[in-house]
Amino acid sequence: MFHVKQTVRDDLENALRPLGADLEPDCLDACLRFWKQLAQTADRLNLVSRADLQQGPVRHIADALAALPLLEDTTGRHLLDIGSGGGLPGIPLALARHELAVVLLESRERKTDWLMRTVRELDLTDRVTVRQGRLEQQPAEWVAGFDYLTARAVAPPDQLLRLALPGMGSEARMLIWHSTRQQPSIQALLESPVAGRMFGVENTLLYEFASIDHISCISTVIESD
Repeated sequence: MFHVKQTVRDDLENALRPLGADLEPDCLDACLRFWKQLAQTADRLNLVSRADLQQGPVRHIADALAALPLLEDTTGRHLLDIGSGGGLPGIPLALARHELAVVLLESRERKTDWLMRTVRELDLTDRVTVRQGRLEQQPAEWVAGFDYLTARAVAPPDQLLRLALPGMGSEARMLIWHSTRQQPSIQALLESPVAGRMFGVENTLLYEFASIDHISCISTVIESD
C-alpha cells in the first residue's frame, strides 16, 4: 500500500477545502502516487522545475484540482488537456472525476512516452489517452468534440486563446490557468471577435496557495451571444 506523510495529505486538503474541492482519501492517495512519479523524473524530462518540486504537491496537484468546482458536469464528458507536459492538470482531474474521459495532448515525444507509461501505472488507460501533437495541428472537428479544454502553464493566455477558441465547440468551456497580472490581456482579447465568434469569461476562481508572488486564477471562457 502507498503511504504518505499525513502532513502532506493535510496540506493538500487544507489548500483545496476553501474552494469546495474536497477529495475522498483514495483520490488523495492516487494523486500523491502521481506526484511521486512526477517528482522522480521531473528534472530529467523538464516536467517540473526544481524550485517547484521544493514547494511540494500543493504547487501542482492542488493547483490542478482547484478547477474541480468549475467542472459543473463531468458524467459522459470529454476533456482535452492542451500542452499537458507532466500530465497537469489532466491526470489529477481524471483521478478526481472517475466519469470523465481525458485526452492529454503533448507535442514532445519524450513527454508523451512518459505520459503513456504514467497513465498505465495509474490504471487510467480505460479513459485517459495520450496524443502527440500541437493544438494547431489537430482537426477542427476533433477539437470541437470536447466539452472542456484545459491549459496550464503552456503559453501566455492571450496567445493560447487565439489558438484554441476558433476550434472550440459552441457549448464547450475552456479553463485557463493564469495570474491576476495576466487578466488584462485576456479581457482585451475577448473584447473583439476571435475567428468571427465572440467569447467571454463565465467566471474566475482566485486562490493564493499555488504561488508565492501573485494570486493564481482559473478562468472559464465560453462563447457568448
